[in-house]
Amino acid sequence: MSNYYTDHPEIGFHLNHPLMKRIVELKERNYADRDKFDEAPVNYDDAIENYKQLLEITGDITANIIGPNSESVDQEGPHLENGRMLYASKTKENIQATRQAGLWGDNVHGFDRARRRIGPAKRDAQGYSRQGRHMEAEWSKAFYHQW
Repeated sequence: MSNYYTDHPEIGFHLNHPLMKRIVELKERNYADRDKFDEAPVNYDDAIENYKQLLEITGDITANIIGPNSESVDQEGPHLENGRMLYASKTKENIQATRQAGLWGDNVHGFDRARRRIGPAKRDAQGYSRQGRHMEAEWSKAFYHQW
């Protein structure tokens, strides 16, 4: 299986930039969550390892699902049906793959600070969280107005 991240080492180059240590400290708020959440990074090396894992997951999905689906997505395209914008079938497959991999908003970094404070996200019949449904609506609106 191919992986866009591991097959292109130049992407990982940025993780080794001299300023990355300071960037990560700021992003992780000087690792303030390490005592609150088991999954929170405890130091720079742990945070970079989390980022690399996220990039590997994303690279795998991109190379093995999104990339192969791209031609079909372009051919079918989104379309209006009964006044509602519908994604191409392969776009739905791409979205489902990224959602199942945990890449949708609330747990992008491998742990979810907000969910622990407010409880698990409520999902509708299609499995969307309120935030996910809002994002899809905004994307649909933006796409529709583009044409």
